[in-house]
Amino acid sequence: METGNLLREWTLGDGFTLADWMLLGQEIGRWDPFVRQAKSRRRRSVMSGFAEKTGSITKYIKNVQFTRRIQDSLHEPQHGSGRIVLQDQADELIQNGRSVISKNDKVKIWAGFQRSGFVDGDLIPRFTGIVKNPQINTRTRQIALDVKDYGFLMKQSQTSGDQSAFNSPTLLVTELLNRLNLKAPEFQNSTGLPTTYTIGNTTLSRRNFWKIADGALKGIGYVMFFNARGDLQCKRRDNSLETDEVFFDNDIISIKYERMAELINEKAVEMNGVTTPWEQGTAADSIRWGQSLYTSKSEISQAQNGMEADYEAEPMVAGWDNILPFGRDSVDWLKYPRHIILMKTPARPYLDLMDKVRVDSDKYNIHGQMNILGITEFISSSNYNQTLALISHRELF
Repeated sequence: METGNLLREWTLGDGFTLADWMLLGQEIGRWDPFVRQAKSRRRRSVMSGFAEKTGSITKYIKNVQFTRRIQDSLHEPQHGSGRIVLQDQADELIQNGRSVISKNDKVKIWAGFQRSGFVDGDLIPRFTGIVKNPQINTRTRQIALDVKDYGFLMKQSQTSGDQSAFNSPTLLVTELLNRLNLKAPEFQNSTGLPTTYTIGNTTLSRRNFWKIADGALKGIGYVMFFNARGDLQCKRRDNSLETDEVFFDNDIISIKYERMAELINEKAVEMNGVTTPWEQGTAADSIRWGQSLYTSKSEISQAQNGMEADYEAEPMVAGWDNILPFGRDSVDWLKYPRHIILMKTPARPYLDLMDKVRVDSDKYNIHGQMNILGITEFISSSNYNQTLALISHRELF
């Protein structure tokens, strides 16, 4: 769940000392009023923006739209993208027919709601990334900035060779981000598997940073995405955050069924070589000496739903010892039918990818827990709505 800068904790060493009214770790700020505004029937949206080398672009913003989404399966996650429309009547952003905001400039957008007594209202980060392409309409004096989140930067950079100095998923992904001058990733359960697992093969074929990071995380059952602050989130595929957020009919503008999520009840994993007697594996794993392909399946799911096999080669950065759990876990995560719906609502901007929400709609006859796969937001001075891509929650992905 995205809390932005409206919620913080006092900590010793943070420029403060404990006073009679202050408790160590006490949460302060305006978060509760922000949530009440988000759910209010009457609210007024506010926006703020900043562009590298230009500074504040708040007064120029006409509207903003962006999408961040991950996959419902094991495939490589998507990176976020969007568009920022600026109105430049005073010719401050358009000079000599060109935009002063250039390609590859970093941008950040905050959004929220007006609040009495606060000039700028209550804002939290909503999108952070770079400008891919500025487009100018000289007739309307508008600039449209096509923007991408930092996943796009990772896709534009490549590396290969010996990475033995970065022999764990945590070290490897952190190093890739460091090369792009980005912050270190935020790992869920950072003291467990991400740091304790050691990558077996540290000599990488030439691939872009995004694919390498995906491969390193896929091997330990994690998925990645950039959040609204521009920080890479690395989350366990079998876990999600319970938000206690419930959407009733009066909270929903529309619901559209998108498709069935990918169903996998048989998964084959290439071992990149043949097994040898000293490699890990037990008789229960049905691994024999010389085998190079491991297959896991759910016979119950196949009997109920037919065979849905996945033999795609995985770009895993891992060792042989985690091939077996990856094959088994892939089937466990995806062996039941799940549905993906698109639900348009007045924006709840604090929600984030992989958050868990509940839908209780008598009008659409949809009830149950859902996980957020994607978020599309549209923000203007008069409108702030959100379309959530939700996946039914019988099995977490």
